[in-house]
Amino acid sequence: MDKLFRPFYLNLMVKDKKRDDFREIATYISGLESSSPSWDIETVIPAHGDIVRGNTFTKEVLRGHFDLS
Repeated sequence: MDKLFRPFYLNLMVKDKKRDDFREIATYISGLESSSPSWDIETVIPAHGDIVRGNTFTKEVLRGHFDLS
């Protein structure tokens, strides 16, 4: 699903003037922010698909989902 909807969402739904805000929020909720304390995510339960477990694995999945390469 990400291959189909993510490009649409990131390119059409997130406006250019809000792209930096989106990236900042996505980085924070993904637990990737290094400058301040972030969430210690261990499990992601999506509406569709498999449950994602494991601290490192959830960060990798969220980084890919939000395109935070």
